[in-house]
Amino acid sequence: MGRLLISAVPAHHRARFFPGLKPVSDCIGFIIRGSHSIYFPGDTDLQLQLARLKSAHLDLCLLPIWGWAIDDHGQHLNPLKAAQALKLIQPKVAIPYHWGTFLPLVFKPFFSKYLIRPVDLFATATKKLAPGVQIIIVPPGKKIDITGKFS
Repeated sequence: MGRLLISAVPAHHRARFFPGLKPVSDCIGFIIRGSHSIYFPGDTDLQLQLARLKSAHLDLCLLPIWGWAIDDHGQHLNPLKAAQALKLIQPKVAIPYHWGTFLPLVFKPFFSKYLIRPVDLFATATKKLAPGVQIIIVPPGKKIDITGKFS
C-alpha cells in the first residue's frame, strides 16, 4: 500500500442531542490523499469555505444530500445545497449519501413525503449547477468499482 495522508477539515453542523442545547462537539470532515484525493465531509451544511476545496483538485467527493427532516434547519445539506456545494468544490466525481437517515417515527407522517426523491433532485440540480461533476449513485447495499473514473 502506498502513502496515505488524512487531514481533518471543518464541517458546519450544530451537533447537539436536543434542540436548544449547547453543541456537544466540533464537527469535522476529512480529505484523504493517496494516489487519488477524496473529500468526506461527514454531516455538514453549505458553507462558503467549501470554495477553498476547489484548489485541492479533488477526485472524489462523498456528499450528504439530506438529513432526517426537511431542509433549512442548519445541520445538513439538502439536494439543492449539495449541488451548490459541488459547484464550489468542483470534484471530478461525487457520490451522494445520507438521505432519510434516522427519521424519527414520530415525524414520519409529516416528513416522509420530503424523502421520496432526494437523489433525483440532487442529480437534476447538479446537472444545472455543476455540470462538469460526474454523479455516481450507489444504491444501499450495493458496491461499485470506480477504477478509471478519475482519468
